Amino acid sequence: MNRRATQRPTPFLFSMKGHVLFSQSTIATCFIVLSLCFSAVGAAADETPSSTASAWTTSAPDYRGFIQGGYSIGRVYSEFGAGRTDRRSSFVGSAAYLQFPFAIKVDARQDEFISSDNTGGQGTLFRTPDGALNFSPQFDARQSNVDARLELELLDPHIYLGVGYLQTANNYGFPKLRGVGLGLEKLPDFDPSYGIYFSAFYYPTVTGKFDADPAGPNPGQSFTQQYRLLKYDVAVDVPIQQSPIYLAAGFSGDRFYHRHGATLDQTHAGPYVALGVRF
Repeated sequence: MNRRATQRPTPFLFSMKGHVLFSQSTIATCFIVLSLCFSAVGAAADETPSSTASAWTTSAPDYRGFIQGGYSIGRVYSEFGAGRTDRRSSFVGSAAYLQFPFAIKVDARQDEFISSDNTGGQGTLFRTPDGALNFSPQFDARQSNVDARLELELLDPHIYLGVGYLQTANNYGFPKLRGVGLGLEKLPDFDPSYGIYFSAFYYPTVTGKFDADPAGPNPGQSFTQQYRLLKYDVAVDVPIQQSPIYLAAGFSGDRFYHRHGATLDQTHAGPYVALGVRF
């Protein structure tokens, strides 16, 4: 066994007790970008002549948007989890605003799990993006991602083609990955009985920088970590009669295909239940 495997956990691991995975500046930037998108979409809709709108093979939605959140019971496969089951703070959430023929959608996921014991002594061995072998006692790991999507309706009912910007975060010191992708999405219909929803977005390159541990074999050096990423969701929504509130149940997840600075693919996926409100 590599001698470094028996050393004390490296300093970057001590950040894993934090619960906030996205900084206030990141959240503020997302809100600013979304506000600008709302303004641009609204202006475009106001300036579109009725004769042009009639040329679309789609129709205006019968709702303006929705917000939903739920609890996920998934499994994680990564450097830190070999089929670990989600627990406690694992969730999915989304929000959308529709302005015919456009839609803006934000989709988030977080998985929390106890890292795998792959040492036989309640410890986790893993490789960092610089290739160094590291050790930590088992810990409460969290990984999340959020993507913002700008979409154009292609077909009824509510089928959209979109472009997305995604960012990941974690509490164990690995890089925050960012990238742009494309996808297809069917937004909910909110029919009186039930509705079907699905989405699939592909991000060909999500990239982040890793600063090596000063006490490790590559002090002062930066390394690139890069994946291809597929994010998907399939769900059914059931409205509560005489109410804008609805229930949803589905299966969602993501798949990270390693390209550079990683030794394994990653998967975070599983069923979920959610509660939402439309407006």
